[in-house]
Amino acid sequence: MSDFKIRAVDSRDKEWIERFITDRWGAEFIVAHRAVYYCKDLPGFIALQAEEQVGLVTYTISGSDCEIVSLDSLRPCAGIGTALIDAVKAVAVESGCTRLWLVTTNDNMNALRFYQKRGFVLVKVNRDAIEFARRLKSIPLIGNDAIPLRDELELEMILNTSTMHVSKNNELFNRCPHCGASEMCFDGIKKLYCRACSFTFFHNAAAAVAAVLEYGEQIVLIKRSKEPGKGKLDLPGGFVDPDEGAEEAVRREVKEELGIDLGALTYLGSYPNTYEYKGVTYKTCDLFFSSRIDALPTVFDKTEIEELVLMDPSDVVEEQIAFESTKKWLRYFRVKSNRA
Repeated sequence: MSDFKIRAVDSRDKEWIERFITDRWGAEFIVAHRAVYYCKDLPGFIALQAEEQVGLVTYTISGSDCEIVSLDSLRPCAGIGTALIDAVKAVAVESGCTRLWLVTTNDNMNALRFYQKRGFVLVKVNRDAIEFARRLKSIPLIGNDAIPLRDELELEMILNTSTMHVSKNNELFNRCPHCGASEMCFDGIKKLYCRACSFTFFHNAAAAVAAVLEYGEQIVLIKRSKEPGKGKLDLPGGFVDPDEGAEEAVRREVKEELGIDLGALTYLGSYPNTYEYKGVTYKTCDLFFSSRIDALPTVFDKTEIEELVLMDPSDVVEEQIAFESTKKWLRYFRVKSNRA
């Protein structure tokens, strides 16, 4: 665990923010893309270490854009800057923003390195933009590393709001399992983060396997008997258990579902998938294996499978398939074997 915590800015912080920004930025305001920002009046987050302020981020939201106006850490390489960005990103996702962006200067190599390592992309150079800011505040002509200070660089991160959305309205993930605070938030990709104590949980992709059972020129499909995808076609398979390899998992799943032992396996590839189950969205990486069988299964797990379907891959209709990863494999298979 980190030895700092993050909390939202409130009215008691205004005087400190004004002093802090003046000390760090040379004035009580910041000028960026011809706009003037008084950070004491903006929403933001403060990093605290033993109740001492050691970092600050301020931001503003306009429509679907969230702009980071200022970001400062007094403890370099301690994870404070990253935690502050994560806090803003979570707010942006909760607010329905699709873009997180910021401006830095052409001499700030440390900032460029820092932001790009955290997923930001350089999208625009505003040439000679610093000249406008110099009309309002004192800014040197020469910046870091003796680089002429003249341009603004715009960086952005596109936020993924189509993935699992965890917010204060989601009772499943509202409370922090470490401190109990109702401050859990989601970065829109995979990170669950507590604003109160900085506890972090990564909701990483789960591994799953699928078996393409070849019987002559046909393959064995199953009709699912439960959600997700109830009544639709799928391949035998399932999730990889802890401490289990993918090959071991596909053999186990086929044995459990169809009662047969697989022979030689051929790895076919992997595709991403989304698996919705009881209010939680799981992002998975589905690994596909093929194996030839000499006889069709005579029994199957009726709690999972409604019926077995034997089909030529070229006859399978995509709309009948339960999961996107299987559709992608089928398209690849058809192209590769010229069966489309």
